[in-house]
Amino acid sequence: MKVKKIKIKIMEMNKWFDHVESTLKDAKKGRYSPYPRTISFSNLESARKILSPRRMQLLAVIKHQKPASIYELAKMVGRDRKAVTTDINLLEELGFVKLKKHQRERTLVTPQVPFEEVNIGIKI
Repeated sequence: MKVKKIKIKIMEMNKWFDHVESTLKDAKKGRYSPYPRTISFSNLESARKILSPRRMQLLAVIKHQKPASIYELAKMVGRDRKAVTTDINLLEELGFVKLKKHQRERTLVTPQVPFEEVNIGIKI
């Protein structure tokens, strides 16, 4: 199933634990409803470091231009392949990117963005 939206939250760690606890209690009572995949950051600065303009550009290019490989993606954005690979691996770890491997003469890795929309919420 393809995720349509991804939600990014900025909240302190203790509030995040409270949120998870509340969600689990609701699930046990049968009041759980699926919502967009959520990625939480403890502060705005950490979110800004991860979601840098260059990484957001990678997401947009992957989504709209659909490169067949990381090498092709690097060419599209005019960056070094190794630097793009590092960014893509981090984005994959966090769930922003999926990597699909194809076996040809050599292994080809195609990056994919599994969502249509990013929603950012900041608790104050």
